[in-house]
Amino acid sequence: MPQASEGERRAYRIDRVRSAGIGDDTFEPPRDLDPVAMVEEHLAVGWEYDVEVVIDAPLDLARRCLPRAVGQLGRIDDGTTRLTGSTGNPAWYAEQLARIPAPYRIVRCPELREAARVLGQRLLDATRIDG
Repeated sequence: MPQASEGERRAYRIDRVRSAGIGDDTFEPPRDLDPVAMVEEHLAVGWEYDVEVVIDAPLDLARRCLPRAVGQLGRIDDGTTRLTGSTGNPAWYAEQLARIPAPYRIVRCPELREAARVLGQRLLDATRIDG
């Protein structure tokens, strides 16, 4: 496994740790380290489907509606946000996007577009009163 450069942050899967021991070295964690946020951000990348979504909402609204594990949010302008990430489960990702109380467009990821279409149809079907 490649060594991390000085100051570089890394996340490791605990299920791959074979042994652990107490060493003589000491470590001072960075003051701004948020380990939960770091793990969530790490989980948002490296999956097989790359995603880009443009959200017609300010960045702070998108942050309140979406878990960090879906990807990185960036401000396009005062009323528009870009989401970039990846997923191995387009259906789950589509469900996360449905939490946003604003219009959005799936710019990249045909698998996510299809999952969103299926979710939308399921929601529409749930409104039927017949039968």
